[in-house]
Amino acid sequence: MQGSPATLGVAEESSRADQRPRRETGQKLDRDLDESAGAGRGVGRAVPLPMHPALAGLVPLRAGGVLAVDSAALALALVAGVSRAGEWIAVAGWPDLGAQAAADLGIALDRTIWVPHIAGEHWLEVTAALVDVVRMLVLVPPRGARGTSIIDARTAGVVEARLRSRGAALVVWGDWPRCGLRASLEDSRWSGPDDGLGRLQRRHATLVVRRSAGQAVRADLQFADDVALRRVGPEPSAVATGGVHGSVGAADLPRVAAR
Repeated sequence: MQGSPATLGVAEESSRADQRPRRETGQKLDRDLDESAGAGRGVGRAVPLPMHPALAGLVPLRAGGVLAVDSAALALALVAGVSRAGEWIAVAGWPDLGAQAAADLGIALDRTIWVPHIAGEHWLEVTAALVDVVRMLVLVPPRGARGTSIIDARTAGVVEARLRSRGAALVVWGDWPRCGLRASLEDSRWSGPDDGLGRLQRRHATLVVRRSAGQAVRADLQFADDVALRRVGPEPSAVATGGVHGSVGAADLPRVAAR
């Protein structure tokens, strides 16, 4: 993990000597979150959400909606637009979140709540509490003993109702029951080393956005050191799709651990 937990708004237990400053910091965080929750949330309205410039017009995610992704880099890029617009965001269940990679995409770490671990029996309560106070949540769903998802259609429906009532959105890095909007990075390729020397500098990939029915939208993206994310190549195209599928390479960004 890069960056300090305090920067990401992680609560820690404190000793008697520093309880007062930590309590004051926590109270300030509560006030900031309350203001964010009450201002411009568009409660009950499926308003379009801000997107990173490279993703504008490609991902039709609205308040109250759920989007499933299969890439760490894509999850960060999607939440970056909301953060750049001044909103609070949260990341839950992602212990090795790359803080530097997030900051490179424009995510404001001082308006980010990070919950590294979620116990399986408490995931619904934690998710609901975060939805109450942030505009967008990135969730890595917990898994059972056999590695299968513990989220069923009923509990997913509870979360979706909460999202609609609060005007928030959910980006799931993993599986989500009956999810009608999915995005993936395909055909990933790296460039940078010359003749086997140097380091990786750029990653090229194709973003594919699929709905449960209809056409998929494809666009070429580039992740690079100088500009964290840009759209490259021809204009986005719509292609027929027969279902939701797709995979990415083992790594997403040089500073984001592969999962």
